Amino acid sequence: MRVLDQCAINPQTRREFHLRTDNGAWTWYGNPDAVYFEGKYKKTYMGWISNAGVVSVASYDHATAAMVTKVVGTMGADDHSHPSLLMRPDGRLMVFFSGHDGATMNLYISTNTEDISAFDPVIKVAPGVTYCYPNRCG
Repeated sequence: MRVLDQCAINPQTRREFHLRTDNGAWTWYGNPDAVYFEGKYKKTYMGWISNAGVVSVASYDHATAAMVTKVVGTMGADDHSHPSLLMRPDGRLMVFFSGHDGATMNLYISTNTEDISAFDPVIKVAPGVTYCYPNRCG
């Protein structure tokens, strides 16, 4: 599993910040792994899967440097099962993931705008189709 421990510089404040998990991975096929959204807040949202198959998302608030992490589901331990993210115009985060060669794409949508503390019940997208990456079908 690839470890996320990135240090970046916020170009506006010249302040360093760390986005970190000690157990996270994704494949380069399944972008986007992270999205930036500016509404009430200025946040970057990112997702990954652990070596135990735990699918997580996090939000980083650029104004406060606060990072919040939320587990959204579990899959087999395979980097192909990492989430892809999409931000809706209303500021609710969409999280897509499936098993490697899975028969269902899971979709979770955050319950509240710009907040990952809760998600609506899972939506099973196109059951019966074989998925290998969250943004591609086979």
